[in-house]
Amino acid sequence: MRGVLLFLSCAICYGNPSASISVSYDIDVMKVAKSLDIEIDNCFRAGAYGCNSFTVETESSLSGEVHFDGPVKLGAGSEVGLNLTMDVEGLPSFPLNYSCPACGTGTCDVVLIVYTLKVPLPPCPLHVSDLDTKFNLLVPAIPKELSDFPSFKFGIHGDILLRDAAKNVVLKMKGAISVTKSTAESELM
Repeated sequence: MRGVLLFLSCAICYGNPSASISVSYDIDVMKVAKSLDIEIDNCFRAGAYGCNSFTVETESSLSGEVHFDGPVKLGAGSEVGLNLTMDVEGLPSFPLNYSCPACGTGTCDVVLIVYTLKVPLPPCPLHVSDLDTKFNLLVPAIPKELSDFPSFKFGIHGDILLRDAAKNVVLKMKGAISVTKSTAESELM
């Protein structure tokens, strides 16, 4: 679930009052849970682990539930790997390849063009048994510097890997996020 939230956070930090964020992902490897079910309001595609494709508008709520049957035990040396590519309309694609501890102290800092996404690390050891929780996240607006553009489109796609301390892949997700802002005026051009 942490990978899903990290992936979604990449898009949320660039939200916009009139932008649409589309998220889709598939879990290829799941060795960290006996079962996982992610329910998201307004889901338009489900897979083996629940909702895996949805769209949310900025400055709106994203709600749902997560049902997880563990246990997950990750300690020092566990890591999250991001093997992503960012596509910005009108610019060449560029890689976003990062590896961060899965737990510990401090933050995992992911640089997205001019914005640094600082994801706080949970303390080690990370132990989650069972989780049944509801969530309701407010998707914020983007910084004023980007909201002045009448339209833009960018996307992030690739893999997120979770490795245990022995460097075994225990979770692998493939996903894509696209953020689109358009106005009636820009659509006419």
